[in-house]
Amino acid sequence: MSGGCLHLRLMCFLLYPLPFFYLHLGSFFFVVTNAHSAWDCFTYRHAAIRFNRRTRQVHVFYTPKLGGPRSYNWDDIQATITAFDNGGYFVLNLLAATPDGTHYYDSFPVGGELVKEEECLGWWEYIRRYMEEGSDSVPEPGWYHTDRLSLKESFLRWFPLREMRRDKARGHDIRYSQRRMVLMSPMLVLFSLGHFVSMLTSRKVVWSKEIREACGEA
Repeated sequence: MSGGCLHLRLMCFLLYPLPFFYLHLGSFFFVVTNAHSAWDCFTYRHAAIRFNRRTRQVHVFYTPKLGGPRSYNWDDIQATITAFDNGGYFVLNLLAATPDGTHYYDSFPVGGELVKEEECLGWWEYIRRYMEEGSDSVPEPGWYHTDRLSLKESFLRWFPLREMRRDKARGHDIRYSQRRMVLMSPMLVLFSLGHFVSMLTSRKVVWSKEIREACGEA
């Protein structure tokens, strides 16, 4: 949080460099059927979103190929939770609606896949309270993606050490997760290195001067 804005740097859907990417047949078919939007994921490091509580606007970053950043009035935003894989995981989506609420003219996901619907509800409540009650009503995020290139951050993207630390603090048994991480560690190392290469070869998100100034940045 800074300058009255909540900055979200969300990981793009496809984060492998091309040699790693073609190892995943499912991802290959995604690119074939969604080539236009998939290209958007290979050119920038994060799918960035800014929530500006002072101007009550939400800014979502899109590349110039997709029309550039889009801005929405907070009062037009509604939330919905989408279940995938028969409830195997959930994604929080925000919808932009007309003032009378009868027509939705845009939508975008916020965050990644969550294993419980309650986590999506909590995520939405965090955003809602920040926008409507201010930064003092919500805690600082425990961790978040940064703009810098970091091999450590790439490894933490795939090795769930932060998540296991959080679950242990909540009193959960993490021994199964620890064993599974150790067994999968050779593959996780490969994914982590691929993630770092993809970040290295992608561009940093740069917001327009107007949006930066609205968030109190020089």
